[in-house]
Amino acid sequence: MIIKKFCNKFLSADSKVLSNFLYLYIIFVIIVYLAPYIFLGSKNYFTVGDNLDSIYAHYKILLDSGKLFATNNSTIDQALGGLPRSSMGSQFNLIFLLFYLFGPETSYVIARILMTLIGFFGMKLLLDKHILKKKNDKIIILSVSLLFSILPFTFFSFLSVAGMPLVLYAMLEIRNRHHFLRNWIIIILYPFLSSFVVYGFFFLFIPIIILFHDFLKRKKVLPFFLSILLLLTCYIFVEYRLIDQFLLGNQFISHRTEKYFPTEFNLYSSIKKFVKFFFIGRSDANSLHGLIIAPLILISIIFMIPKSKLEKEKILFIYVFSFILLATIIWVDFPPFSIIISTLNELIPFNFKRFVTLYPLLWMLALALVLSCLQNLHSSMKLITICVLLLQTANSFKNHEYVRNKNFFGNPTVERYFAQKQFSEIKAFIDKPLNSFRVASIGLNPSISLFNGFYTADGYFVNYPLAYKKKFRKVIEKELNKSQDLKSYYDKWGNRVYLFSSQLGRKNYIYNSGNKILLKNLQLNWEVLYNLDVRFIFSSVKIDNSNIRELIFEKKFINNDSAWDIYLYRIEKL
Repeated sequence: MIIKKFCNKFLSADSKVLSNFLYLYIIFVIIVYLAPYIFLGSKNYFTVGDNLDSIYAHYKILLDSGKLFATNNSTIDQALGGLPRSSMGSQFNLIFLLFYLFGPETSYVIARILMTLIGFFGMKLLLDKHILKKKNDKIIILSVSLLFSILPFTFFSFLSVAGMPLVLYAMLEIRNRHHFLRNWIIIILYPFLSSFVVYGFFFLFIPIIILFHDFLKRKKVLPFFLSILLLLTCYIFVEYRLIDQFLLGNQFISHRTEKYFPTEFNLYSSIKKFVKFFFIGRSDANSLHGLIIAPLILISIIFMIPKSKLEKEKILFIYVFSFILLATIIWVDFPPFSIIISTLNELIPFNFKRFVTLYPLLWMLALALVLSCLQNLHSSMKLITICVLLLQTANSFKNHEYVRNKNFFGNPTVERYFAQKQFSEIKAFIDKPLNSFRVASIGLNPSISLFNGFYTADGYFVNYPLAYKKKFRKVIEKELNKSQDLKSYYDKWGNRVYLFSSQLGRKNYIYNSGNKILLKNLQLNWEVLYNLDVRFIFSSVKIDNSNIRELIFEKKFINNDSAWDIYLYRIEKL
């Protein structure tokens, strides 16, 4: 009886006990979540894919080049034989300012702290002011805001995903005639803190759909329209380099013009892909909804639709959930969307399918609305909110960047990944100016060489000249011909310009120290590689060079602070 009374009091709408518990819980969870970033430094485990293997090093070499503000026609000499400046991102993205002021590791920590805090307060404002306005929704608002803030946002996205709720809140405030200066400032700043190509373009569709709805309802739309126009204008200003290249055609021909976008339709594979992405989503916008949130929503739909009245929350949920379904359908190439998108891709080499990058925002909004609808059925449903909060928090920690990379992927720490002491030894051994030759890597991400100051012929870039892709293909042509998977990977995608080996494949670029792999029958065009100014090969596996006269083994470098054994080979011209 006493326990029942306590539970009723604890779960009541105005329970100060529950509210205080939640606030303490939120503070505790955020502190623990951010602790590895704040206290571990280079001992932390950062994500490798689309992070340490690319963006993390790219920011550094661009700043080191001194050409952050250079014209589009200037060249960043360190990578891929010399990259056009326009392929390396806009100087107006404020992540560069963080890198310049604080260096790579500290800027990474600051970015993660900002993502967490802005994600929490942005979602709280959006839910509180525009989505859920009932008194007993406070617990839902706090819970969902926390769950959104501890999603595994990617570093390269910066505030692209984490800032979406705050920007949408500001735009909806303007729509409701709350023309406060802070709302306009939030909209202006967002393009400087996010990626238009991967996220911003797709986010714009949310306010555009709302604008269209208001227009049909004959509401006054001018202020809201101006907020959308302002956001788009700021993006155009920030991304002027890409616009100059792809829309005005004033720059190099990108390798993206040769990318393959599938147009054929297979019902079985599309349904299979739909189920997979509906529950898993994408790693660059991971919403962690598949294990708890999606099943809860699907089960709740059975009870919610027939039993509750058609209230505002249910209507909003139908809109949001429909958007989730539509985004997934577009991603898996269901017609007629596949036909429309393939036509657009022929005009502009841009992936128009990435609406699934809105998943974190959409799934969290759907969760909040479903929990509110369930709570309307019976006050005891508040227990579901508490259970979801606890279970999903545990899920977020299981997918924490530190836990995921250390325990599941076996990735090295930042310090061991870039192995700066080891590469200093290699520099001393070679004893030549770094800009007088180039290197290439086997079984090793080229970003490591770039980060350590070497000039490379290889790398991972999302935008570079098509002419270089074709030139480099001559180097790896025989290895590509041995593997249809590698051949398709390079020819139809091609972001990774690597010294591919059919023996190693493309699934793994991490071969830790102590491995016993012997790379046999490596067939590269050493003459073309030499003509690309490559004089040394860094390999994390031993190469059988007995039949390769152009490849001379120099030394094996081992360092306790490195994840790799580096085999150094010299290329000679016959």
